[in-house]
Amino acid sequence: MYRLQRITANDGFSYLAGEIAAPFIASLTTEYSCRLKVCAEWAIKQFKDLSTQELRNITHRLFQQWSSQFQIIQSSGE
Repeated sequence: MYRLQRITANDGFSYLAGEIAAPFIASLTTEYSCRLKVCAEWAIKQFKDLSTQELRNITHRLFQQWSSQFQIIQSSGE
């Protein structure tokens, strides 16, 4: 019986929840935990059929968009 298994592959790591994960997850009942479960279910539905490379492309594109929003804008007078 394991809680979490890390699976090594050529393209990185994957994680697999073990037999006792479901009761543990079910025991998390705070508002935050419940919202996190909803978000996780959404992510699974949206991305479950994509390859690792497709996911990397999406996250790379999103990171580029987000990071550009946080860059310091310098005025021409400084």
